Amino acid sequence: EYAKAHGIKLYIYAVATDLGTVIKEDGKVLKRDGYMQVFRLNSAIEELAKHSGGRYWHYTLSDDIDDIIDAVETKDLQTLKSKGAKEIFYIPLLLGFLSFLLALYIRRRG
Repeated sequence: EYAKAHGIKLYIYAVATDLGTVIKEDGKVLKRDGYMQVFRLNSAIEELAKHSGGRYWHYTLSDDIDDIIDAVETKDLQTLKSKGAKEIFYIPLLLGFLSFLLALYIRRRG
């Protein structure tokens, strides 16, 4: 709800496993209050990404990065088009071209 209310889209790339693993710090297993901490995949994170308007990927051995980049670029383009964004690059281009022509004219006169 917070992400949607603030226009945040979550793109999550999960590298954890369902079984989990421990994390070592300085060669020792990370512990909290004397108990070993096991870090595992939270299955609810996929729903979080989808409900925010983003996407979720789970690590695979294939080349995922191209799929991720395509998805993010496609979503960004859809967002721009849906907001009615207009390309107005030609205005500063026209002003620059007119300034160039004016500079050439003044130089030839002077």
